[in-house]
Amino acid sequence: MKILVESGEHISSITFPQQYLKDFKIVQFVPAPQNNYTSKHEIKYNFLPGQNLIVSIYLVPKNFGAVAGTMKVNETNSIQLNHFIFP
Repeated sequence: MKILVESGEHISSITFPQQYLKDFKIVQFVPAPQNNYTSKHEIKYNFLPGQNLIVSIYLVPKNFGAVAGTMKVNETNSIQLNHFIFP
């Protein structure tokens, strides 16, 4: 599965809830994040300053069924993610 994040401004961070990511294996970010930070409920991926207007995230589902969560871009823009993974 591929998530394509586009923004009119530089993408400095993308944050996912841990509950959402437990159902996926992250294969690759393009461009790669500089680092990541895990808090109690979220994982935040930080990107180098530059012209990152598009970030591609490649994921492989670990389970079948409904998966939902809210992704944040630059800590302000919330994007609701809803998927149903078929067996």
